Amino acid sequence: PPSSAWPKSSAPFSFSFAGAGKIAKVIKGMRATEALGVDGIPVSVLKKGIEVLAGPIAHLVNRSLASGTVPTALKMSNVLPVFKGKGKSAADPASYRPVCILPALSKVLEIIVKSDLEEHLAKTEALPNTQFGFRKGRSTTAALATAHAKWLEAEQRGKVVGVLGFDLSAAFDTVNQLQLLPKLGKLGIAGTQFKWFHSYLTGGYQRVVWNGTESEFLPVEYGVRQGSILGPILYLVLVADVTSCVGIGNEDNSGYADDFFLWALMIGGNAKKKDVLGFTINVGGVEVHPLDEI
Repeated sequence: PPSSAWPKSSAPFSFSFAGAGKIAKVIKGMRATEALGVDGIPVSVLKKGIEVLAGPIAHLVNRSLASGTVPTALKMSNVLPVFKGKGKSAADPASYRPVCILPALSKVLEIIVKSDLEEHLAKTEALPNTQFGFRKGRSTTAALATAHAKWLEAEQRGKVVGVLGFDLSAAFDTVNQLQLLPKLGKLGIAGTQFKWFHSYLTGGYQRVVWNGTESEFLPVEYGVRQGSILGPILYLVLVADVTSCVGIGNEDNSGYADDFFLWALMIGGNAKKKDVLGFTINVGGVEVHPLDEI
């Protein structure tokens, strides 16, 4: 039976505070875009003024980490509707993909925190080896190849393999913050650090910018911000224990971000593959869309 123990180990989490040199290195590594967030400051400006700005930005970052708060100004975003292209109706809102532009300073802060969080996730073995999304050195090809090899091995042992594919609908936009925060707590994130993540995930605002016209700001009550640095890694934390939501072993799955394959095995050549699929799925309040049964 699958283990319900998650994460495999726990350890205290702490932030590593940043000096001017570390901030300068982060800014140098950012893509020099001219896209404007609510603050009106593109990343290119930070790059051009890096020698003067690195020190003050380090002070702001460290104040945020030490106080456990993310300023509201860094949680406000512009949403730009981008037309999906040929074959789509320009009059249909569904033909547009929302692109979220966050303040440049917010990205600097998030990069610092992401580095600490990724190191902690590796230490606690919180992310399963079967998750290939948003992780260095992993790809969709690797996810499919790994799953396919396990299916072939099972069939060579005379077992029937039942496979269920599904994706999590609008996964980033529908993340339930009240379910994500307790999972962060299980990882050893407590005190001021937990307060910081709570502040980061709540109290955000966004507006739509279209043809030079701006809508009113509305609160963001669900999800992790599209286009954010921390969003993908926090999403992986939410779905890290997906195998505890279904009656399968910890290695009987393969995932890439919000797309998953789950499988179960049955002995006997006459077994119908649908008979081995008995999954009940409830992943963090996110709606599940079955793709197919193989």
